[in-house]
Amino acid sequence: MRVKAAILNLLALAIGSEVIATHQIEKTPHPVRSSNQVGKGTRGVGRADALQTLSLVRVRFQRLGHSMRQQIMKIETVREMTGRSYDLLATGQAGRFLILDAQGLPLLSVPFSQPSLVVRRIAAETQIRRLLQLSNPHADFRLDLHLRSKRRQAEFRVGDEVTLRLLASRDSYLMLLYADPLGNLSVLYPAWPEEQSIVPAGEEVLIPGLFIPSPQGRSFFQAFAFADRPQGYESWKTGEEIRPSTLPFEEMMQFLEAHSGLAAQSRLQIVTRK
Repeated sequence: MRVKAAILNLLALAIGSEVIATHQIEKTPHPVRSSNQVGKGTRGVGRADALQTLSLVRVRFQRLGHSMRQQIMKIETVREMTGRSYDLLATGQAGRFLILDAQGLPLLSVPFSQPSLVVRRIAAETQIRRLLQLSNPHADFRLDLHLRSKRRQAEFRVGDEVTLRLLASRDSYLMLLYADPLGNLSVLYPAWPEEQSIVPAGEEVLIPGLFIPSPQGRSFFQAFAFADRPQGYESWKTGEEIRPSTLPFEEMMQFLEAHSGLAAQSRLQIVTRK
């Protein structure tokens, strides 16, 4: 079992079998190994249709001022919706801006003093979808991703410490990403050059020392296990925040879209609450 100290912060809340939390990653290397289900993608759908679906964001406004609506509507991918069919609900209540998905899951919660974060999150939606669409349900081996905590109850608090565990059923090159509520990506594993080597089947990688902070909203860990070392694997390093709609983000997505179909995958979603 490999264990590394990590400095990641998150707040988690378990909903059914799914973990939900808040977080922020400090710019320090972090490794892990754990177990979870593979996200459902759209690999059976024609690429042109899938891209068209991903390219528009249907937003419904509720209790938002005219100025805030105008800022959001300047985003090229946004279409305003007035009925019950929408992708995101942008609203304001109790001194906070909220973004919720169509099922009511809180994606972002920030004070009224931070309206720019709402605009950033909605603008990043199409890029976040690209990451969530990655899937390989037909992988011939398994990758598990788990979150562990000393706290036994479902709801965690800011400052609680958690550990991530990653485990693959065959020899693999592992990669673990973290996407914060704004869609910023961080590479958590591999964190060091020696971690770019193949990890034997059944060997755990643990990342302890992860602490829960803000911002509030949905974030997730996305893990990949590659049977063969993918070209460009060594070029991704920890400690760098990769923001949506930047060249590094596009390069990361192209790397993942080129190789994720050959990888076992696992995703752990977390949502932070107060």
